Amino acid sequence: MNRMEPIYTEKTQCQDCYKCVRECPVKAIKVVDGSAMVIPEACILCGHCTEVCPVHAKKIRDDLDEAKALLERVKKKHPEVEVLQQTNPATLVERMIADPNVQQRRL
Repeated sequence: MNRMEPIYTEKTQCQDCYKCVRECPVKAIKVVDGSAMVIPEACILCGHCTEVCPVHAKKIRDDLDEAKALLERVKKKHPEVEVLQQTNPATLVERMIADPNVQQRRL
């Protein structure tokens, strides 16, 4: 299990039914130690495996809470910077770390 990947298998929940293996449109799931694991390099992130898994062992990574916490830390450290609309908060944070004078402008 690698929770850093967008779609991963919760091994403790996998019931070895292999429905996801049969249903994956690009065959990006293989059996490892008795559990069906996503092959990140081959996965197209369609999410079909998460829909067909009867026990919901396939998970979609959710970083929303971590992103909100990161933005709050940035806001405390740099109160002059306000994120009005950002599709990728990590990009703004990386730019701010590299150059504290970076400010986002509304387009």
